[in-house]
Amino acid sequence: MGRALQIAFGKRRIPGGDAVALRSGHAVISQDTPAICLNSPGWLTPPPDLIMAMQSRALLRELCRDGLAALTNGFSAAPQRATQRYLEDLDARFPVPKEPPFALFEASDRFFAALLPMPAPKIVIEAGETPAEADLAVWDGQQLTLISFGDEGQYTPRQRTARDDLVARAPVPMRLHAAPLRRDAPLDDIFAPDILTWATGARLPVFGPIRLSPFQTEPTLV
Repeated sequence: MGRALQIAFGKRRIPGGDAVALRSGHAVISQDTPAICLNSPGWLTPPPDLIMAMQSRALLRELCRDGLAALTNGFSAAPQRATQRYLEDLDARFPVPKEPPFALFEASDRFFAALLPMPAPKIVIEAGETPAEADLAVWDGQQLTLISFGDEGQYTPRQRTARDDLVARAPVPMRLHAAPLRRDAPLDDIFAPDILTWATGARLPVFGPIRLSPFQTEPTLV
């Protein structure tokens, strides 16, 4: 796999030793890492019998919502609010049918193919480095977007140096995105438009919020 980015998000710290590709609060990203989405296996790990018992698509969405809320609790209000608005936007783009669909896979399931916003990411390449930090991180399979609210003054010179060094040395393309702190800021200004519309072209099946088998394929985009 070559060099990779080690990311701890939410309340997690940078893992030591060998890290798995994606698990709750940890991610490893290299050039061949697929996009990390709401239905990527590993970040959300409820018991399989709980998933099987959830026959409602709305309940499956609540599972995602609760999982992200658990990761963002305790952090600043802006990322929490942005993540909530992000999921509300997905609800509006892919509304759950009023009548239960007959098909196993339904167009509204594209909700789960949306990119996963990882809160409070701490990122290094090598163990022992000062981690680069942001408010949210999003990996679309091509580039890593770091979203920060407010201005540069919220970061110390050491933190800014760590971030700039990471961007210069990263094994994958990176994008720094400054998001406004205003509560009424357009969602397009908080999340780049390509992040918001990622799931629109996903082909079915995209599966639910968790894949019970690692052999289920990633969603492909048209």
